[in-house]
Amino acid sequence: MKTKFARTLIIVVLIWLLAMIGFGIHRFTSVSVRKADQHAVEDLFISVSAYLDKNGKYPGATEEVSFDMDLQSDYILMRDLTGDRTARDLLDSEGNLFRLRFDTNNDDVIYSPIDNETLKNRVLIWSAGRDRKFETWRDNARSW
Repeated sequence: MKTKFARTLIIVVLIWLLAMIGFGIHRFTSVSVRKADQHAVEDLFISVSAYLDKNGKYPGATEEVSFDMDLQSDYILMRDLTGDRTARDLLDSEGNLFRLRFDTNNDDVIYSPIDNETLKNRVLIWSAGRDRKFETWRDNARSW
């Protein structure tokens, strides 16, 4: 009787352990955009668009150029955007700066960093995502 109970208990514990390992692996390999990063991208997009509408120029753009400008959400951009001299870098949940692309040549065309597709946007913003790689896109929060 005791050995049958012990065997049953061992089997139940092993099944439970395997299930937990399976859930852990699924969570680790699951590729999705973090909601906090997507919200940060959306908020940054709104802030940059409002800044552009109010000031007639892009934050962090010191001169007019004939090409689209790529920037990062470092303290310089955030200082220009917020007007706060003590502004800090804006980081995603993995500790990476967000990347931004501005249509600084004002041709109403901006090229996607994914595939160079032309888009009718003034601003693109994206993060590196959970894997911390800007060149992989399944887990990157983005504004388009």
